[in-house]
Amino acid sequence: MELKDIKFDPKNYRKHSDSNKALIKKSINETGLGRSVVIDSENELIAGNGVVSQLPEGTPIKVVETDGSTLVVVKRTDLKTADEKRKKLALMDNSASDQVEWDFDNLRDDFDLESLEEMGVSLDLGDDGKKDVDIETKEVKVIFSYKDSPAIIEKFLQEVREKYPELMFEMEISD
Repeated sequence: MELKDIKFDPKNYRKHSDSNKALIKKSINETGLGRSVVIDSENELIAGNGVVSQLPEGTPIKVVETDGSTLVVVKRTDLKTADEKRKKLALMDNSASDQVEWDFDNLRDDFDLESLEEMGVSLDLGDDGKKDVDIETKEVKVIFSYKDSPAIIEKFLQEVREKYPELMFEMEISD
């Protein structure tokens, strides 16, 4: 199998911004590949759309077939615990996953909010306030306390509006 045989998931639940793709590419170029991607039996990506999109054509691949009952571990033999490159890989890998957004249209097509919650999937919009996201109507209800300063509330709303322009907001102040 070659890289060109892997198909992208047309219903990927995550959106990769240009800055996210740039970080993935930078991480690959500077630290190498650090994790595997997952494809199904028809060679369509389940996980790893962002990574595969940033690989140069002809990148060698190694397929490990499994039924999901075996943990596949990627061992980087070129890295040791104290290596700066290892530390950089860990940071960039974690940072890249923080920069993706949910694709609410694709989520809504396949799940309702209750099943997402049952799976433990959080549509978290940040650290401030309590959030209630309705993927059916793309509405967000944000509840703040009287203790929260107006500056904190405005900053939170501005960040969320920029990150999720397709959502509509309702704000409530409670004690």
